[in-house]
Amino acid sequence: MNGQPVTGNVLNHLIVACGLFDGAAPYRPYGGLSGINNSTNSVSSSYNALQIGVSRYFGGLNGSLAYTYGHSIDEGSNGAYGGTEVINSYNLSQSRASSNFDERHSLAVSLVYDIPLFTQPGLLHSVLGGWQVSDLTIFQTGTPFSLTNQAYTDNAGTYPDIIGNIHGKVAVKYPAGQGPRLYNSEAFAAPQGLTYGNAGRNVLNLPSRTNFDMGLFKNFAIRESMHFEFRTEAFNVFNHTQWSTINSSTSCYTAPSSCSTDPFLTATAAHNARILQLAGKFVF
Repeated sequence: MNGQPVTGNVLNHLIVACGLFDGAAPYRPYGGLSGINNSTNSVSSSYNALQIGVSRYFGGLNGSLAYTYGHSIDEGSNGAYGGTEVINSYNLSQSRASSNFDERHSLAVSLVYDIPLFTQPGLLHSVLGGWQVSDLTIFQTGTPFSLTNQAYTDNAGTYPDIIGNIHGKVAVKYPAGQGPRLYNSEAFAAPQGLTYGNAGRNVLNLPSRTNFDMGLFKNFAIRESMHFEFRTEAFNVFNHTQWSTINSSTSCYTAPSSCSTDPFLTATAAHNARILQLAGKFVF
């Protein structure tokens, strides 16, 4: 220490930073209190977007397209009292990142087609004609999420440190008893003592989603102001597995062989599988 005596505060700092003391109590702003919840209107947010919409009729085909490119940024998206999104209350800009609900790209394409069979009024049209097929295709990029460190209690925040390529090759793709690991878990390490972890807020995104919903409709004409409609609808018609939740917390940062069953960054839930439904509607 350059010949200067080591004071109690400096010694405590060295002990905690080196991981020799399990707890950050000596550095809490108010001694004797383990935690204070404070809720204020302190954060800010911004949203900018480009929106495009097109709708056209081509004979019996009706099509529409809606696309949004947008970006929402804030220091905290969870307004609940006691929320832990804003880690450093002395430096709110440290938590400024994409909002929890940010979707960079969103595309929706819908089509409705009148099948041109038995279109002339009469018995054949009532029995065999009047069919429609529809499709709704939606593409959405995944929303951001934060990572949580649970290895030690002597850290000021909850984020881990980034030490490698988070989008790099995954060493253990399918940990024992877990879903697939979607990001490189070896790119993270426990944060240094008394730091917030350099990973920061909302550093990763959930997988994007592409979904196809289709329907087949039949109108049975009874008279001019009365008809019966039969509907067959399928949601996620191709039954694609699309992950909706990722395990974002860990306390295991050692070699892959030692963390072979750790669920960090593995998929834990998926969007709905294929759903089929039949319906009838009488219109008069």
